[in-house]
Amino acid sequence: MFSMFSNPWMTRLAANRAVITSKDLPMRGIKLHEYQAGKLLAKYRVPIPLGNVAFNGKEAFLVAKQFGQKK
Repeated sequence: MFSMFSNPWMTRLAANRAVITSKDLPMRGIKLHEYQAGKLLAKYRVPIPLGNVAFNGKEAFLVAKQFGQKK
């Protein structure tokens, strides 16, 4: 069975991407877009906070304070 991690070049390539590797987990090469991940989490009723944009540290702090608060 071919593994992309048997090739050192592919290992370096994968290091630049969001790939989780562990000897305990099978490598499936699944990559999700944000909307796909949201749909999957919603299917299993995992709560997802709505995102906000922060342009500086103060705004980021104010956004973070809102996590977990019910509106």
